[in-house]
Amino acid sequence: MTADLDGAQIVARLFNADHAVLAESAPVTLSVGQESGDSSAAVEVQGADTLRAGEKAEFTAKVKGAGKDYSISWYVRQNAENPFTKVAHARGVTMERTVPAEWNGAQIMASVTDARGEVIAEGGVPVLKVAGAERAAAADEKGSGSLSVVAWSVGGGIAVVVLALLAVVAARQRKRRAAASAAENANAQER
Repeated sequence: MTADLDGAQIVARLFNADHAVLAESAPVTLSVGQESGDSSAAVEVQGADTLRAGEKAEFTAKVKGAGKDYSISWYVRQNAENPFTKVAHARGVTMERTVPAEWNGAQIMASVTDARGEVIAEGGVPVLKVAGAERAAAADEKGSGSLSVVAWSVGGGIAVVVLALLAVVAARQRKRRAAASAAENANAQER
């Protein structure tokens, strides 16, 4: 490991076939041997990880070992696949936000920077579970399920029509062959 990985967080995630996060481990923060004078700051984010869409949530960063001149910025990563994006107008020890349904499966992170603007610590809530988001997802699934039934029904109907047409064509060809064969037999008997 190199010094640039110091403070990086590793999280194990379990995804389903639709790439939605089913489970996530708590973040593990890497600590690469520090040179003297380097910061040993740490941040722990406190806040509920189970919320309701539309309710106000409060996340608090507990910072240790950062000295006097530090600042905190807040970030969110939607469904663990996107990079963290800065939450607009969210600075300081506490972030209050009305929770959108889109935050279901998202991760909140507090980033602590020193007076020079260098990141000295990061910490977050592993995965948010937002109640109310399931209803929207279930409605989407139900809608797509109904669409699947319609698609299979139409596809099945088309297959039946094609098979019926093939049967009619095959029956006509047999009739023609039988008529041609009968005509040949009649011609052969006349000779």
